[in-house]
Amino acid sequence: MCRQEIPRDFIEQPNLLQHSLQLDSLHGFDGGYQWFYEGRNGWWRYDERANEDIEQAYKSDLLNFELIICGDLYVIDFENKYQYPKKKFKQKKIN
Repeated sequence: MCRQEIPRDFIEQPNLLQHSLQLDSLHGFDGGYQWFYEGRNGWWRYDERANEDIEQAYKSDLLNFELIICGDLYVIDFENKYQYPKKKFKQKKIN
């Protein structure tokens, strides 16, 4: 959440990070795999346990996988690259 005015030069002349620094700055990223889902204002990482479960299902060549997230059952559709609540059919892209 932004709580102050953003200076114009922040957009026009951004201070960019090097690619390797961006990867290293991901908490918990060990150079292996990492799963993300599209949500409000961008892409979000799955927590470590969900990430491991999703990767194992993906490596097992499953077309889809069910996962409990915050007490709700979600379907991860590997074939179409979507995640959606099993009760509702609102899809979110995964990557």
